[in-house]
Parts: sequence; C-alpha cells; structure tokens
Amino acid sequence: FAGALSGRATMDTLTISDDQGAWLTLSDVVLDWDRGALFKGRLQVAELSAADILLPRLPEPQDTADPPTPEAPGFSLPELPVSIAIDQIAATRVEIGEEVFGVEAYVSVDGSLSLDGGEGAASLALTKLDAPGGIKVEASYANSTEILALDLGFDEGPDGIAATLFGLPGRPSVDFSVKGEAPVTSFTADIRLATDSTERLTGRISTSQPEGSEPGTLRAAASLSGDIAPLFTPDYRPFFGPDIRIGTVVTSFPDGRLAISDLNLSAAAITLAGDVDIGPDGLPEKMNIRGEISSEAGAVLLPVSGPATRVDRVDLDVQFDAAEKDGWTGDFHVLGLRRAGFSAKELNLGGRGRIVSGPAASVSAAIEFSATELDLGNPEATQALGEAVSGSAQIDWTSGAPLRLSDLRIDGETYALDGSADVSFASNGPAISGKAEFMADELAAFSGLAGRTLGGAVTFSTEFEVEPLAGNFDVSAKGSSNDLIVSHPQADRILAGTAELDLTARRDETGISARLATLRSPN
Repeated sequence: FAGALSGRATMDTLTISDDQGAWLTLSDVVLDWDRGALFKGRLQVAELSAADILLPRLPEPQDTADPPTPEAPGFSLPELPVSIAIDQIAATRVEIGEEVFGVEAYVSVDGSLSLDGGEGAASLALTKLDAPGGIKVEASYANSTEILALDLGFDEGPDGIAATLFGLPGRPSVDFSVKGEAPVTSFTADIRLATDSTERLTGRISTSQPEGSEPGTLRAAASLSGDIAPLFTPDYRPFFGPDIRIGTVVTSFPDGRLAISDLNLSAAAITLAGDVDIGPDGLPEKMNIRGEISSEAGAVLLPVSGPATRVDRVDLDVQFDAAEKDGWTGDFHVLGLRRAGFSAKELNLGGRGRIVSGPAASVSAAIEFSATELDLGNPEATQALGEAVSGSAQIDWTSGAPLRLSDLRIDGETYALDGSADVSFASNGPAISGKAEFMADELAAFSGLAGRTLGGAVTFSTEFEVEPLAGNFDVSAKGSSNDLIVSHPQADRILAGTAELDLTARRDETGISARLATLRSPN
C-alpha cells in the first residue's frame, strides 16, 4: 500500500482466493477520492482503476443463503445515508481465462457510477483488446419518477465469446441489443439479435400495472420472432424452420403469486401453448398446457444433447384448475423414439391426482406408465427387461411429512416388482425407507446380464433403510427359489429343489456387517 490515508491511495497487488487458489488478481490499483466529502455525506471518488486484472476462472460455488420469501418486495434503489459518485472506473487490461467463457478474452474497462437519494446511473464499456467489438451499458433509474432507461449493446466479431459460449455453428459475429426508456410499470424494451449482420430474432418486452390491480402488481409481456435455425447445426434446422414465434404474459402479485398466460411457442416441428398460475406457497393453482412435436416430413430430430434422438410424434396435455376442483390430469405420449442405445415403439406416461393449497398443503399423483418394443441397444439387457414393460405407482406429499411412494408395480414379460417407500429429508440428505417384493418366473432371461447361464424361478422380499449421500444402509431380504441354476456345480447341487434364504446387511460409521440367518434346501 501507499498513501492509504491520503486522497490518492495505491496498491501494488490484490489477490482473492478460494480453496483452489487465486481466482482474481488486481495490479497497480488506484483509489483517488475526496476524504473531506465524507463529512458532507458524500463518497466522492475521482478514480477507481487498475492496470491489470486477471480472472483465470470463476470462484468455487459456496453454500447459498436462505431463499427469499415469496412476497414480491417491488423494485427500488437503496437510499443510503451517503451519496456515491465514482467518476471513473477503469482497467487498462483485463485477462479472462478460458474456463470462464470457453475462450480466452482480453478487454479494457471504462465506466462510472452514481447513487444519490434514490437516483442512480451507471455507464460501463468493455472493449475487446484482441478482436473487434465489446459491450456497452448505459442505465439509470429514479425512485421518484420510476423511470428506467436502459441501453445495452453487445457487438462481437467472429470466433468471439458469445459464439463460443453458445456453440454457434461457424462461430459467427454476434450483435445483440436491448433498448428502452419509460416508467418501470410501463416499460418497453426492443430486443434485436443478429449474426453475421443478419437479423435472427427481434421482438419486444413490455411491463405494465394492470388496471384496477393493487400496488406492486406487475405484468410483463414478451413477443419474439425470427429465423433462429442458422444458430443451430444443419441437422437441427428443420426442427425450427424459418419462422419461430415465442410469446407470453407473466404477472407477479405482491403476495408472491405468479400467473403465466398466453404462453405460445411455435416452430416448424413444435407447438406449445397454455397457462400456468402459481400460488404464494409455490404450488400450482392452474395448469392448462398442451404441446405437440411432429412433422409431415416424417421423423423429427430433437435438438437435445448426446446421441441423435428422433421421434415420430410427441403429445403433452396437463390440466388443473383449483377454482373448479382440486383434481389434476396429465398425459405424455411418445411414438417412435429412436436413440443410440435406446428405442421404443411407444412410451406412455399418465397421471391423475389432487393438489390442495393452504396450511395443510398436499399433492397426490396416481401414475401409470408403459413401453412397448423396447430396445436397450444391448441384446442381453433387452432380453432381461423384455420388449414390453408397464407399471403404476401412487405418490403422496403433505407439507411437513415424508414423501410417500406406495402401490409401486412394475410388470415385465418374466418378472414383477411390488413396493413402497417413504422419503424424508434431513441435514445429511434424503433418507429412504421401504419394502419391496420381486418375482422372476424365468431367470434364464437374465443370463446375458449375469454373464452365465441362469435358470429356475425366485421370489424374495426386502425391507430397507438407505441414506444415499451418507452411504448408510440397513437391508434385510427373505426369499425362496425353485430349481435355481447359477452355473456353479456345487451351488447348483445345493440349490436344487426349493431353497429358502434369509439375510441382513448393514453399513454405518463402523463399517459393513452382514448376517446369513438361513440358507435351507433339500440338500
């Protein structure tokens, strides 16, 4: 340090570190400020600058604080006991590591900041040093008038940060802007996105206070459209087509309620429309969602990560309205799913249940699912699971009580599983306790997975308590087999006929223990 008590203080180096080492380094730092202004209630800074800033990576994530309450506090700038004015915020060279955005970047920073009596303004310019382009932000807001002014511009040449970060094909130049100036309750921002000097997405986001609503209610409407297909690899472009349209209206209420209405997404191969209302307790009060993925040209390649995934058709329908009744329904159907390592002629998932808000909030769901002509990409696994699987389950949740899974039933061609479980959450993670019964009429179907010839039939039941994150478990199993074959001469002789088994296993802080209570057979 030098001049720490004077009007111009300097610092050679400042580093900020976490457990992995330094993630931020500032060199040749200057703070030029008016100490006497503090006696007049002003923090007056003429210059806050650094010659070099190194940001090789982002800091390691830390434990988050308690989440905010659902009530909307409204937007306002803090009214501090002192005014703040920083005439110049500058950095000659900022080096951003590849881990931050996926590509190294070198920029200079120039800006200013002021906050006085509930009025604030900020100006910031980041200019790239290693390529054309940069970011410019001009923003201001006043509590007294509630006028927000925003001018955000992002302009970057080819092979830039944005193109790399979002994986745009060919890494084109990117030009993005958001502009608007009006009271925050009636604000309108125009949005424009272009690549290689061609517009890809344009639209408008506007806010308003609904007529007759209570103070603090804010409605935001968004409408965007354009041709974003070139932002994806050629294989995915037919999914979007040359015209995509996105629109919705979101209304937030002072008590924390949220209403999403007129939701609409349309592109060449997808349509999604609906309305969703969320109550102050986070539970839905209304759901009306319908969606479809299909194409007259045939199978649709989905724009998802991993191996190429194609479907012939997808249908989604979810309905619920607490004003009429507390029952909800949901149906999800997939036809002709094909993906490396997994395919199915048809997948069905249906649900029915109740959603009850209030002090004793609860959610229930009766789930049914089925799959036909399954192919797991592995003949042994496909033989074990079978080409057709169906099942059902009941899920119940009540505020303050464990999550309850009951009446679980899975039916395959040669096996069946019944079970139930309770899931609770504590400081060391989820705790699962329950019981299950498994029956396999033809163990030969599992020979491929086991890597040896199996035969016979088994039935066994188990009770268990598991803490997955802590690694603790307590499991007991009882069962019987009939003419069990495991391709081990001595074992096969012992297990011939009807055999009975009773064992327990436990793992805790002291280690693993197992106890064989019974192994009985005619031999």
